[in-house]
Amino acid sequence: MFADPAKVNRTTVGYDYTGLYKNGVAQIPSFGGTGWTGQEAALVFNPGGFEVGGPSAGLYADKWMPNLSDTFSKVVGTHTVKGGFFWEWIRNAQPANNNTNGQLTVWQGGNSNSYGNEYADLITGNLEGYNETSYGNLHDEAYSTYEGFVQDDWKVNKRLTVNFGIRLTHFTPWDDRTGNGFSVFNYGGLQRQFALPVNTAGSNGTSATRAFRWAASQRAPYSTQPRIGAAYDLTGSGKTVLRGGWGRYYYHSGQFTTAWMCRRVCKASRWAPTIWVTAYRCSPSNWTPSASPARR
Repeated sequence: MFADPAKVNRTTVGYDYTGLYKNGVAQIPSFGGTGWTGQEAALVFNPGGFEVGGPSAGLYADKWMPNLSDTFSKVVGTHTVKGGFFWEWIRNAQPANNNTNGQLTVWQGGNSNSYGNEYADLITGNLEGYNETSYGNLHDEAYSTYEGFVQDDWKVNKRLTVNFGIRLTHFTPWDDRTGNGFSVFNYGGLQRQFALPVNTAGSNGTSATRAFRWAASQRAPYSTQPRIGAAYDLTGSGKTVLRGGWGRYYYHSGQFTTAWMCRRVCKASRWAPTIWVTAYRCSPSNWTPSASPARR
């Protein structure tokens, strides 16, 4: 959060423009260079998202990770049998930091009408570009892990021990706790002339029921994770032991906000003689189709 929000408030600093979408964000826009071209003008970068947390939290990132597990073991002759279970719930909550407050950009290389001095361009409003996002998403998603395992350490003889076991894991997909849904790939929605292999085509934003979101994740009921290993005492004295093993394991992504960044976001670009205006329109309740790029 800002130590003194008044110092970045539009009204306080005399910047009265309320933005393309009139979204009520009081924070001044980011302004300056693009931040990546090695240009003269510096970039004062302060993206949005602070408005979601408000004065007390600002642009926050909270994570919850409760878990419960237990393991039991029993020795039966030359076998040591172990088994157990594990449960964990992961929740990640953090606002997106898109440009809900806007971003004013100057760059001589991208503005044919530049005065030759990027600071002069910035002071006079001779911009290379401006972009703004209408709505700041709250990324509040969670998933659960359910696991059970059993294994056996079998001492075949004084020199050979064999270990084998299996773990069964059920991962639930990320679930949007805000109820808005998130981007899923709908291959059938592509026009034939734009059809590409599934792994290179885009996705669309979908506000869907929990059942549809879970179906779209194409998850398996459970993952089977076998493993086997052995230890062999080469000399019988315990001084030289040869060990080896093989196993298969699965894991769940522990941080997933990328798909939410695209949730209900449409991009429309409009060309003007001196400036590209790029607007990202987000809606908390419905999709807004994007306009086709056009000259004016």
